[in-house]
Amino acid sequence: MKKLSFLLLLIAVPAHALDGSVQIGPVTSQGVSERLAVSRQIRSWLNVSVGLLVTSGGPILDVTPMIQTPGRLFSHAGIGLGYNGVHSPEQSQGVIFREVAGVGYKVTQNVTVTVDVVHYSNGGAYNPIFGTDRNQGYSGVLLGIGQKF
Repeated sequence: MKKLSFLLLLIAVPAHALDGSVQIGPVTSQGVSERLAVSRQIRSWLNVSVGLLVTSGGPILDVTPMIQTPGRLFSHAGIGLGYNGVHSPEQSQGVIFREVAGVGYKVTQNVTVTVDVVHYSNGGAYNPIFGTDRNQGYSGVLLGIGQKF
């Protein structure tokens, strides 16, 4: 299932200067989780990432634009929107926000390693637009490796 999802993400984005990545790390209340993603650099300072976080309770699909600093050692941050498919009393299913900040290092021209701090939530304790269930969200630290295609 994870490999099929990753292949679908690759097909969904044009194959010009794509980066594929795998991240793994602990996510609150879900344990160790994996995020499969493809991203495309739109400008020297802007990336758009399409990702699937696979947790023990279900998946979260998101699209996240991220501002990125130039250079071999870089930082990035962004806020994205997605769909929460995790079955959990801590967060209602449906529309969810993804906030991310991290650092990365370009090992070679085609290989990158990253460390990201992420938080997924529906935007409020009792948000009438995105759900009425109690919101505690999911937070995590993900270590990743990426490959440019």
